[in-house]
Amino acid sequence: MSAVAELLDKYKQTRSIPTDMALAENLGKTRALISAWRSGKAQPQTAELERMCKATGEDEGVWLTLLAAERAETPAARVSLLRLVDIAKKYGHAACVALAAAVALLSLRHGIDAHGVAAFALFPSIHYAKLYLALALGTALVSQSS
Repeated sequence: MSAVAELLDKYKQTRSIPTDMALAENLGKTRALISAWRSGKAQPQTAELERMCKATGEDEGVWLTLLAAERAETPAARVSLLRLVDIAKKYGHAACVALAAAVALLSLRHGIDAHGVAAFALFPSIHYAKLYLALALGTALVSQSS
């Protein structure tokens, strides 16, 4: 079962929605679109995934990463993304923040700026400014240790 189909089923169960037709009405979508999501022919927008996650009490980051793993172009990328999901489920958000800090520090060592790091984001965003903060913090830490 795909991650989207699993989340749709959790949402239906949480909301006591009996059918995909009723699910489509609840989400303000067509039954055909829900079917396309289930079959993998289309993907829900991030906002729709977030809405379903909030309603079910699920972690949005885990589900977004699961979705990215399903769309990964190589087996190695899929395995790496699924490992991130395991880390998030086992150790929580703190581990993910530590991983992000490690990426920022490694980026510093290789001369990659925030735009460069953002270029490899799973879900492109204009919010690369947060990466500048991580890179600045990393620079301060590297300077102090030298």
